[in-house]
Amino acid sequence: MKKILITILALILTLSVFVGCDAPPKDGGEKTDDVSDTDNGERTPGNVTPEPDDDVSKSYVNNKYFYKTRYPKNWEITSDDEDIVTFTSDASAIFKPNANLKIEKGTARDKTAEEYVENAIEVLAEFISEFELIETGDRENEANWKGKYMKYSGKMAGFNLIFYQVVFVKDNNAYLFTFAADEENFDTYLEESIMMVDKWEFF
Repeated sequence: MKKILITILALILTLSVFVGCDAPPKDGGEKTDDVSDTDNGERTPGNVTPEPDDDVSKSYVNNKYFYKTRYPKNWEITSDDEDIVTFTSDASAIFKPNANLKIEKGTARDKTAEEYVENAIEVLAEFISEFELIETGDRENEANWKGKYMKYSGKMAGFNLIFYQVVFVKDNNAYLFTFAADEENFDTYLEESIMMVDKWEFF
């Protein structure tokens, strides 16, 4: 049977709906949604080059949002428009485990990662058939980013899937990692892909 790749782009884009993209700050001040600022309040796209591959991973650099991370050497980038990048595993499965990194610029104004996740759960429960929240908790990476994670299951496109999503909030932006796989492949490929969260940092 021909392998089918189904990414979770639609799922991640749904998160934009409930975070109030254009909502004004509560204090009435001006919107600030750059990851970090220079003296004139803006940053131009960078020109950082990827680091060399090692035995287990490759380097990914996003010069638009000034971050970098690493991903498993046996995975490939299957789409990248800088706002969202999709990584796909080498699994021999009809549904290939995959992960996305997505930046929701300016959508997390006045929201903590915990509030972001609480809102996400409400939306996902309506969006995903047979949605079941498995667990939520705190998540910190090697760069000391502090955020929240949620693990949940549901049915999409006829597949019974398990999802693991991490949300970091910084400077009004939401940084999202979302991984999806079927039950058989979930643990193995989550363990591989989680380096994208652990190695995520700004430059």
